This record gives sequence, C-alpha cells and structure tokens, in this order.
Amino acid sequence: MVINILIKILLFLLLSPVTFMAQGNPENYTIPENLRNHYFGILSPQLSPDGRFVIFKKSYEQNKDTLSVVDTRNQDAIMLQIPNSHSERFTKSGQLFFCTGSDAEVIDLRSKKKKKWKGVTSAQYIRSQNQVVIARNDSLLINDEYGKILRVVPDIVNTSLR
Repeated sequence: MVINILIKILLFLLLSPVTFMAQGNPENYTIPENLRNHYFGILSPQLSPDGRFVIFKKSYEQNKDTLSVVDTRNQDAIMLQIPNSHSERFTKSGQLFFCTGSDAEVIDLRSKKKKKWKGVTSAQYIRSQNQVVIARNDSLLINDEYGKILRVVPDIVNTSLR
C-alpha cells in the first residue's frame, strides 16, 4: 500500500509540469470576444410578427428566468434583459408583453415606450382577443395590446384560477 502511494506521488510530480505547460500561459491568452459571458442555453425563442426582434429565455444551471431581446438588425448584442420574467409573448402588432414579480408590462421595442401595471395578481395576453387582461385584488382591467384600457370590471372578489 505504501508503494502504491509512492508511485502515485511520483507520477504526479513527473506529470504536473506537462499539465501546467499544456494549459498555456493565462496572461497571454484571451478568450475571443464572441465567447465571453455566453455561458447559457437558449430556451423558448420567439420571433416578432415583423421578424425584427427575437426574444428568448437564458438557461443557466440553476435557473431559466432571464428574458433576453435581440434586434435582428444588430445581432451582436442583447438589447434588453429582464430577470425573473414569465408569460412573455409578442402581441399581433409586435408589442412585447411579460410579467415580473407582481408587475406586468407591455413594451414597444421600436420606440421603447412602456406601459406598466404594478400590484398585479394575475396578467395574461389573450391572443385570440388581442387583449391584455390584468387582474388586481379588486378589479379586472381589459386592455388593448398597447395597454389602453378598454373596460374595467370592478368588485372582483377572487382572481385566482382553480
């Protein structure tokens, strides 16, 4: 057993310089620009109706909740990143709808105009109606795809779905 340990130590000492030399000099090596900070997978890609924007979720080892937006005219950079997002969809005209925490938002990606609802119990974009429906503790807001209120339903008692 002692001989076995000595052999392992000897092999380690002999092979260590080879291992370090194979790794190269880290001071002289730089990671190519297009490979830096890209340690994520791409989930659920969606193309806007006009083909201008792409949205996707970044997938890491522990989570997959960061919404990323890329303009197809400048594919080298992510133009917008939204952590902790869900329910992301493009509307029929290309507005971006998504939720984060207790907020919901619609963004016109071309002009960067935003419509945000805070304190939301539930929110969905209903494609068949082309409407954004926002539920709060006391009311239901029915909006067009740009966030303009079409109808308010007051006195909602329970907004949870069962």
